[in-house]
Amino acid sequence: MKTKRLLIILATMLLLVMFFSLSSSFFALKEVQVCFYNSFGEKVSLEDNYFYNTKSKVSGILSSTEFDYGTLVFSLQKDKYKSSLETKNPYIKMLSLESVFPNKLVINACERKEVFCMQNGENFCILDGEFKILDTRKNTENLIEINFYTNKSKQTFCEFFDLYFFSLDSGSFLVANNNVFLSIQNLYSILSSYQLNLENSLFSLDFYKGENNRVDIYLTTISPFGIKLFVENIFEKFDYKLSKLLSALATLNQEEKVKTTYGVLKIDKNCNLFWKENL
Repeated sequence: MKTKRLLIILATMLLLVMFFSLSSSFFALKEVQVCFYNSFGEKVSLEDNYFYNTKSKVSGILSSTEFDYGTLVFSLQKDKYKSSLETKNPYIKMLSLESVFPNKLVINACERKEVFCMQNGENFCILDGEFKILDTRKNTENLIEINFYTNKSKQTFCEFFDLYFFSLDSGSFLVANNNVFLSIQNLYSILSSYQLNLENSLFSLDFYKGENNRVDIYLTTISPFGIKLFVENIFEKFDYKLSKLLSALATLNQEEKVKTTYGVLKIDKNCNLFWKENL
């Protein structure tokens, strides 16, 4: 009886050893695949890189990061891969990393769109809507320029935020948790609610730092009049103030009360509206 029980135990242990030996090979990472999606959520080919602005190709994406081939797909350090892929491929945005049975890792990504530019020495940092630095170059056509001023004196990004040794390299992000940038990001949702396209509506964003670190902003519009929208103190009710400005702009357009392409539509810290023509 004891011999039979011992044989059963030994057989079970042998089966377990064989199972784990086979599974370690069967579930070990062997393949990494890139799936690329357009702005409509449709899967597209990135092989020829003909229809898209992104500078990344599948071969470049796969060779940019060291994947742990041979490691169980369900124990991969995906956060490490995501960080590496985002940094080394500035023009792609990671949507997700999926472990696919039995031994594949799928990278789901989309293209980052150039939206803003910001002067950095003789060149400009090219930014997307999340303030990731995509490129550094001189050509900034059709991009919204971001400028910073303190006491009417133009400053660099680092000077304005009192940052030292801050990286402005392609692939890195600006200070995403800064209230100024959070305000800019809100422009997307606000303008879209008024059926305005951000890139076709704005020419530049000018930030002015005043006393007690208060920040005001001028939004120079492209259309319908090319006027400036001025928001006093963006750290208080910015969404409400900008929405009220846009409503006033739409009303002026409908009633054709603005007869000049030079003027400022202002909302102060108490949410009062003013119109001033610059003659």
